[in-house]
Amino acid sequence: MAVRSRPLYSTSALQVAQYVFTRSAAEPTNLYLDGADLGADLPAGRLLLMPLRDLLLRPAVSLHTRDVVWRELIRRAREDHSSWLVAAIGMAMPGLRRAVRQLGTSWRSDRDDLESAVAEGFVSALRKVDLHDSSLCARLIDAGRKAGVRQAFQSAGVEAGSWAPFASRSPRPPWGHPDLVLADAVTAGVLSRSEAQLIGATRLEGLQVKDVAAWLGELPNTVAGRRRRAELRLRRAIQSGDLGLGEILQS
Repeated sequence: MAVRSRPLYSTSALQVAQYVFTRSAAEPTNLYLDGADLGADLPAGRLLLMPLRDLLLRPAVSLHTRDVVWRELIRRAREDHSSWLVAAIGMAMPGLRRAVRQLGTSWRSDRDDLESAVAEGFVSALRKVDLHDSSLCARLIDAGRKAGVRQAFQSAGVEAGSWAPFASRSPRPPWGHPDLVLADAVTAGVLSRSEAQLIGATRLEGLQVKDVAAWLGELPNTVAGRRRRAELRLRRAIQSGDLGLGEILQS
């Protein structure tokens, strides 16, 4: 029997938004824009949102036209926190899905949590983005991606059982699991909790240093240097026999 990678009924905010958008944007509907107000790149008249989304993905449509459309979508979403807010999420769904796929390459935790974090970051940015800016949709999607990075970083595999007082202990080497080696390193004072999270997120979960740095508000070189120093400390502890063997550090 095939194993489902996700529950049949997802609680992801993106899944819910896609479901509602698909049904509310189909005829008969009041969710449409007038092409006459959106510039010469788009046909005049009543434009349903799903066909409009397809049009905006075409290279022939200028960035200026896309921004005109998104300014109108954002205005309506700010005024209507139900239908038009869902419509805005649905219009950005291709980009939001792409962000989730990029983050989820090595994702080992709940996929719904990641999707919901991306959706929350998008909505939060929609409420405060400057409508005079350009590339509005890209800005909102990037905000969603950064929120996903935060979720992935916080949920990285270093949240091992040894944080709890009655946790299981790692088996004797050479069978030590990387998560447990990191947790033991924190317990032994070799690494700080934040250093273990950084190594776990970037080495085990596959997050990019630049993405973690963006969430932390630091330069990528600063974060990479901190990780390097922590890894050298961890390597020395493993080589000296203070910690069990792990497969964290790549030779």
